[in-house]
Amino acid sequence: MGIVKLPAFPDYGSNTMGYDKISTIMPLKRYQKIFNSINFMNNDNYNLNDRFSKMMIPYKGKKAGSKRQYIKSKPKKWGFKFFIRAGVNGCIYDFLPYGSDSTFNNIHFNDVEHKYFGLGPKVVLALPSTIPNKPLSTMHFDNFFTTPELIHHLRKKYGILSLGTVRQNRLRNCPLLDDKKLKKKEEEPTPINVIKKKLTL
Repeated sequence: MGIVKLPAFPDYGSNTMGYDKISTIMPLKRYQKIFNSINFMNNDNYNLNDRFSKMMIPYKGKKAGSKRQYIKSKPKKWGFKFFIRAGVNGCIYDFLPYGSDSTFNNIHFNDVEHKYFGLGPKVVLALPSTIPNKPLSTMHFDNFFTTPELIHHLRKKYGILSLGTVRQNRLRNCPLLDDKKLKKKEEEPTPINVIKKKLTL
C-alpha cells in the first residue's frame, strides 16, 4: 500500500480498482476486522524510558510534546522524525524513530562505534543490521550522516560499500580548497572553454 497508491484502503479490495497482490492475500472485511482490533503493545512491559513504546503513526494531535520534531527545511515542518533504509524501488526495509536519548536504546554498538561515532553515523550503523548478506551491499546517505571514518568502518567491519556527500568541517586535515577559491577556480577559463569561445566568434 505504501508503494501502490490508491485513494483509500477499501479500494484495494474493490471490484473496479482492486489490486490483486493485496486482495488475493486477504479479504477486505478480514483486513478491517484485524486493523480495528490489533495491538502490539503489552502494557505489562511498558518501558517508561522508551519515548516511542506507545506511539502510533500517523499522529495529527498536539499532545506529543518533545517527541514531535520541527525541521524548517521540510514541506511538513512538524512531525515524528524517522530514519529509513529504503531500496532504489522505494520499498522500506528498515526504519528507526528518533527519540532523543532513547533513539538507540535497543541497539548494540561495539566499543569503537559507541565511543567515536555521533548521532548521524550511529543511525547508518544501526539501519543495516537487518541486511542478511552485508558484504558488498551498498548504502547511500547525505551529509548529515557522512564522515570519512564511517565509510572506512562500514567497509572494514561489515564489508558494506557506501557513498555520501561530506561536510567540509568533517574532512579533518584533507587539503581541499575552500568554497570561495574553488568557485573562483571553476570560473577560470579552461583551454576547452577558450577554444569554444573562438569557434563561436
